[in-house]
Amino acid sequence: MIPSHGPQRSRRSMPGTLALCVIALLIVSAWAIRRAVASDENRTNTLGLVLEAGVDLHNGYIDSRPLVVDYAVYVLTSGLYDWSKGTVISHPRLVKLDLQGHIQWYIEFNSSVGYELSSPIYFQGHIYVLTADGILHKVCPEGMEKGWLRLCTGPVTTTPVITGEGLVCLGPEGTLYIVDPATMSVRSTLATLHDVYYSSPTVYRSNLVFGTDDGRVVAVETTTLQISWSLELGGKVRTTPSTAGPFI
Repeated sequence: MIPSHGPQRSRRSMPGTLALCVIALLIVSAWAIRRAVASDENRTNTLGLVLEAGVDLHNGYIDSRPLVVDYAVYVLTSGLYDWSKGTVISHPRLVKLDLQGHIQWYIEFNSSVGYELSSPIYFQGHIYVLTADGILHKVCPEGMEKGWLRLCTGPVTTTPVITGEGLVCLGPEGTLYIVDPATMSVRSTLATLHDVYYSSPTVYRSNLVFGTDDGRVVAVETTTLQISWSLELGGKVRTTPSTAGPFI
């Protein structure tokens, strides 16, 4: 009869098995992290997008499109308001930043109160800002206002556009203003009698095209300021028209 010596034990000790499990876990974790990093790097390299800087301008909403020109960024802020008390904390500002996000200067537009939806534009060495109160401002890159022109009472929600005739501004009641940027004076106007909200004019061939709140797309000839055509779409048109080849 063969004597019993109890259950046979594994040749490896329990501490050795635990160490192997820990090493295996570390290897799997390192592999997963490497895959995640490689995936992020591929996404960054493919898109070419890297967050370089971020800055809080501390002056309310930014509802307009930033302007980038001559290694600088110009941003129009909407200002800060206490709506419960009806008081202004700070007015809208045009802020100039360098490409690293450092503030160079800002200029405050004390006449305007409201959301600034019009974007700044650049033309012949100056920045032009059409604020919500209907005033067109001319600002030099050094931060000094070189002139201003009241076009309407607002609220303006559209961005000016540049044509061979000058700067074209579109008021909330659908009036087009052709402005001479050198003298900051109105050359001509056209009242289309269509309310407009956030549909900036687009230059298409020899026409200015924009949408209206009564559901139309209107085309106006740039030199004569005569309505070329008007198309009923139904529903409010509150986007800026875009063009692709012969199509709008």
